[in-house]
Amino acid sequence: MELSDILRNLKIEQLTPMQEATREAYQSDKDLVLLSPTGSGKTLAFLLPLVQALKPDV
Repeated sequence: MELSDILRNLKIEQLTPMQEATREAYQSDKDLVLLSPTGSGKTLAFLLPLVQALKPDV
């Protein structure tokens, strides 16, 4: 699933800087630890790569 489709379905106009940084770090294939205040979007940052990896036909 494409990021633009996911964000449109969730009615999200743009990602926060922390979420963008998480997407970039996720692509490095290293362990990640997200430390950010409540309400900063950590859950979405964590779930976006997982949702993108889902195969629609499975």
